Amino acid sequence: MTDNPYAPLLPWCDTISESPDWNGGESSSILIYPNTTQEQLTSLCKHASFCGYKYAETDNEVFADNRCLLTFIKPN
Repeated sequence: MTDNPYAPLLPWCDTISESPDWNGGESSSILIYPNTTQEQLTSLCKHASFCGYKYAETDNEVFADNRCLLTFIKPN
């Protein structure tokens, strides 16, 4: 078991975009509900990885309830 909930994707960190090697990218977001299981999250992340996404991050502050936004990031 890994401490990375987004495996096989890497957790996004703002320092990635500050790196001289970063050449921009694209992102895609989906809404995650509180009843989403780790198995479902892993499946979503594996599919995103297959589609060329390399990073993932969640934002829990977008909604007033327990939903969160899961964003996948693909470097150019």
